[in-house]
Amino acid sequence: MKPSTLALALGAQLGAILLAFGVQRAVTGGSASGLPFIVGGIFGTQLGALRHARLPGSVNDARARGTLSAVLCVGALACGLGLQVAFAPFVAPEITLGFAAVGSAVFPWVLFNQMWRAVRPKG
Repeated sequence: MKPSTLALALGAQLGAILLAFGVQRAVTGGSASGLPFIVGGIFGTQLGALRHARLPGSVNDARARGTLSAVLCVGALACGLGLQVAFAPFVAPEITLGFAAVGSAVFPWVLFNQMWRAVRPKG
């Protein structure tokens, strides 16, 4: 997977996390849950898979999914730690951020094939 594809997926994940976090804080009045990380993980995975599938010579293999998985996992942790330091919105950050990291690592393994088949159908 190309570094530009990983950067695009990471940027999409972080942008979606921050947008969902802002909306959630505006609606709830300050507290936050792990929902922004779910939104970010799904968005980053789908955009990364879409971009990767459209590149000539790209393959849908475990290496591509694993690389995307690692990048999104680290991105969720970094963004979550930054939000916790800046705003302290999570009541139990060790739980919220742990689930955010694991979820972001799992999304590419679950959702990657869906986007790949949509962009590169068989036949």
